Amino acid sequence: MMGNLFSLTNNNASFADVRRIFVSFRDEHGALFLPLLQAGDTVFGEVCGSVPEGVQHVTAHCSGFDGGEVLEEVRAFFGRLETEFGILFRGFANNFTECSVVPVGRFIVGLSAAIDDLQRCGATVEVFFPERYRLAKRTSSYYLAEHESQGVLFYRREAYFSPYLQEVCRRRGVTVRFLRNDRLSVLWLTDLARTWFVLAARIAAALTMSMRPEKPGLAEADRAGAGFDLLALTRTPSQTETITPFLKNSGFSVAVGLGESFLARGKNWSMAQRLNDDKFRVYPLASTGRRSMAWRYLRRGLQLLRKRSLPRLEVAGIALNMNQAVREMLVMLPDLEIYQQNVESWLRSMGRPELPLLLSLEQKSPHAFADAHTAQKLGLHCFHIMQCDQHAVPLPYPVFGDFFLVDSRSNLDRFRKVWPECSDQVRYVGTFKAVVPKPDPALLAAAGEEPVWCFFTSDVEVEENLQIIRILSHLRESRQLRFVVKLHPRDNLYRYRLFPDLTFISDGELARDALFSRFSHAITFPSGVVLDLIFREKPFLLIDVGKFSAKRDDVYMDRRYRGVISDLNDMVPLLNDSELLQADFVIYRDRFLEANRIVTGGATLRQALISLLAECGLPITVRGDA
Repeated sequence: MMGNLFSLTNNNASFADVRRIFVSFRDEHGALFLPLLQAGDTVFGEVCGSVPEGVQHVTAHCSGFDGGEVLEEVRAFFGRLETEFGILFRGFANNFTECSVVPVGRFIVGLSAAIDDLQRCGATVEVFFPERYRLAKRTSSYYLAEHESQGVLFYRREAYFSPYLQEVCRRRGVTVRFLRNDRLSVLWLTDLARTWFVLAARIAAALTMSMRPEKPGLAEADRAGAGFDLLALTRTPSQTETITPFLKNSGFSVAVGLGESFLARGKNWSMAQRLNDDKFRVYPLASTGRRSMAWRYLRRGLQLLRKRSLPRLEVAGIALNMNQAVREMLVMLPDLEIYQQNVESWLRSMGRPELPLLLSLEQKSPHAFADAHTAQKLGLHCFHIMQCDQHAVPLPYPVFGDFFLVDSRSNLDRFRKVWPECSDQVRYVGTFKAVVPKPDPALLAAAGEEPVWCFFTSDVEVEENLQIIRILSHLRESRQLRFVVKLHPRDNLYRYRLFPDLTFISDGELARDALFSRFSHAITFPSGVVLDLIFREKPFLLIDVGKFSAKRDDVYMDRRYRGVISDLNDMVPLLNDSELLQADFVIYRDRFLEANRIVTGGATLRQALISLLAECGLPITVRGDA
C-alpha cells in the first residue's frame, strides 16, 4: 500500500494545481509524513521538530478557534442536562468546553480554513490521514482526558477526530487518502469499558471508605463562640499553603475548611493540621455521606443506560456527538454532590462570620461552582482566588462567584480581554503569594551555604524533563554540584528510576516553607512557581524549550534576563557559576514587579477584601478596625 501511495503522490505532485495537506494528530504522525513531504505541501497538526523547506506547517492552536463561538450552545447544552441531573451539573461546563469541545474544534476549524485557502487559489486539494478506521463512529474525546494547557493526551486523537475531519473534506469535495492499512475502530468497546471500569472503581473506593470511621470534623465546643471574621475553603496542600501566610498576617480571625481531591485523599488535612493557632483554625470537612456514595454511583450507573436526546452542538457546521463526555461527567457527579453536601454542612456548623464571605481557592472547576453555589445558598459572598496558572480562554461560566481575584495586573488584562461579559468581576487587589513567612533559621542552617539547585519538573514537557535531569545527574557526578528535583503533581517518579543519585521530592511530601528552605537556586518552566521564587528571592533559570514553548503565555518571559534558557546547553555555565545569575535576577525581579504593578502586604489585601464586600452593597465593619 505504501508503495502505491508513493507513486500516486509523486505523480500528482507534477501538476501545479494539486496541493496536498497531511493531517498529523500526534508527533509520531509527523515522522510518518516526513519522507513524503515536498515543496508546496502543508502539514496540519502536531509535528516534532521542523518540516522541510517549502513545506507549510499549520498547528491546530493557530486555527483561531478557542471555544468562544459556541459558548451559547454550551450553556444551552448544560441547561438541558441540569433539568435531568440537577444544578451541580453546570459545574462541569468550563472543563467540558476546554477538554471536549476546543480540541476537536481547533482541528475542524483549522483544516476547514486550510482547504478553503487553497481552493480559493484554484488548487485541487488532497488530504492525507495517517490511517483509515473501519466502523468509525462519531463520539467525543474523553472528558478531562485532554487539557490543551497541559498538552497531555490519554487517548488516540485520530480515532475520535478523523470522522469529523473527513466530513469536512467531503463537504468541500476534497479527495481523502490514507497512509496505513485499515484499522478496525473499537471505540464502541473502549468507551463502554472505560466508563464502566471507572464507575466500578469508584464504587469499590466508596465501599472501602464507608467501612472507615467518618470524620466528624472538630468538636462543636471548639467552634462555639469562635466569632470568625471570614471562612475559606481549600482542597489541596498547594491551595492551603498559598492562602495561609496572607490569612495569618491579615489580622482576621479565620476558619479554613479542608476538602480533599479524589486522588490525594487525606493529604490536605495531614499537612494543614499543624497550622492551627489562636486566630487561624483548620477543620476537615466532615466526611458525612460516604455510606450513601456507593448508592449514588449505582444510581448514576443506571442513568448511563438510558438513551437521551442531547441538544445539538456544532462547530463550523459539523455536529458533535457528546454522549461519551456526558457519561463520564455522570460518573464524576456523585463525588461532587458529596463534596457540596459536606461544604454546606460545614458552613452551617460554623455559623455566620463577621464578614459574610467565603474565600475559594478553586478557580473554574466543578468544585468552584459547588463552593459559589453553596455560599450563595447560605447568604454568603464567594471570592475565587487564583493560586495557579490558568490559560485565558473563553468559558461559558468564567466566574461562578462574585469575584475572581487574579495574581498580577498582567493576568488582569488577559482575563478581562477574553471574558468581556464579566470583566468587572475580574479584579486584582494584590498578590497573595507575596505574603511570605519568615524562613525558619533552623531549616536555613541545615541547608548550608553551598548553592543547591532545585529543578521543578513540568507536566507537559516530559522529554525536556528527562534531558534536564540527565544534565543534572552528569554535573552532580563530575563537578559535585548539589541538586534536588521537585516533581509536578501530575508527574510520575517512575519516569526517573534510572537516576537514583538525585533526590526527588513528590508533591505534598514537604511543606512549602520546608521545600524552599532546601535550595538556594531553581530551574523551572514558566509557571506559577515563578511567583514563589520571585517573592522568596530565589534566583532561577527559566526554561523556554519544548514543543509548547511557543504557545506559552509570556507573563514571566523577559528575554533580557540572563536566566532565560532557549537551548539546554546554555544551562551548564550558569549552573557552574550561580553568582553570575544573582545580580541579573535582582534586575529581572524589579522589572517584573514594576511592569506588573504588584501589590504586596497583608494589610493592603485585608482592606481590599473589605472594599469588595462593600461593592456588593454591604456596610462592612470588622473587629479591630477603627
